[in-house]
Amino acid sequence: EIRLSLVGSEMCIRDRVHALCTVRGRTGAVLALSPIQSESADNIASMFTRTFSAMQLAQVLYVVTDDPSKAC
Repeated sequence: EIRLSLVGSEMCIRDRVHALCTVRGRTGAVLALSPIQSESADNIASMFTRTFSAMQLAQVLYVVTDDPSKAC
């Protein structure tokens, strides 16, 4: 069992984590690293809302991924 501290909250990693989401800013700086279950749009959106404040999210103009899920 591995424990990570992500933005003030503790997360236990077991078999359910299959990917590491890296969020980069305009300059390429890493803004967040977060383990996620999959690279689905729902998981990415959930990670953003857990990691960033409403004020920070309001500054997001574009989200780009190298593994997009199908649009419903």
